[in-house]
Amino acid sequence: MRRWGILIGGWILLGLAAVVPAGADGTIILSSVGDFQNAILNDYVRGVVAGQPDASNQALQNAYPGQAKTRSTVLTSDGTNGSPNGLVTEGQTPDANTEYVTSWTYDYHIDPDLTKSTLDLKLFLPKVSTQHTQSGINMVTVTLTSQAPGTSDYFSRTWGFDNTLENGLLSPDTNNLQHFRWELAAGSGADGSNYFNQDSGFDLRYVYFVNVGYRGLIGNSYPLTPDNKSALWTGTESLLVTVTPEPNVSALILSGLLAACLVSARSFQRGVFRRRAATQGL
Repeated sequence: MRRWGILIGGWILLGLAAVVPAGADGTIILSSVGDFQNAILNDYVRGVVAGQPDASNQALQNAYPGQAKTRSTVLTSDGTNGSPNGLVTEGQTPDANTEYVTSWTYDYHIDPDLTKSTLDLKLFLPKVSTQHTQSGINMVTVTLTSQAPGTSDYFSRTWGFDNTLENGLLSPDTNNLQHFRWELAAGSGADGSNYFNQDSGFDLRYVYFVNVGYRGLIGNSYPLTPDNKSALWTGTESLLVTVTPEPNVSALILSGLLAACLVSARSFQRGVFRRRAATQGL
């Protein structure tokens, strides 16, 4: 009876392995100029088209309600002459002395489950300020946008780092890099964020877009872009989304095979013992 229990258990594991869905992989690895170039070329990374009713603009609206927005273009920079090594986002600011927001977006083109994922982001901020009226970047946001299955409705979750508030965290170090890391299942206060907003319909299981936004004004002292333009720009040196793997299908199959093999081995041993016993007249 025990043998049959082990055998049945082994085949149950094999059956589970056959029906466990692999799921869409939500991993993002953007950590070099080449990574960002390929992502732009294949329409995974793009800027914002002002006034276009897409998820990027909705993400900005949720993160910066009522704030003036501007379109953006994305290009890459190789890190020479103190420029960022990765992506450059240039906000096409129409008024140098007006505060604007803009962003860039990673488009999965699918809806991976990010419930067990961690985000790691390194931003290059040319100039940081603590006032709405000072030249510099005064807020950074990360927004995830999901889409309910079978609908065209978008829902967002946003974390923000607002430097105009007393507990703002943006402060340039020697190379202007800001490093953020948190689990995407986290809510308000993740990695010291001091702004959080979430739509009631947001679902981490169906995320289509990751949006990196920023707010500021260029004024007269804001550094020129790496290609010598006057724009409200920032750099992104890396964006990593790592996913904790689901139970490994191969491991489940192996477990089932091992259980089946164990039964076979024991049956073989018992058969050998019985044949020896019969030969010896036991």
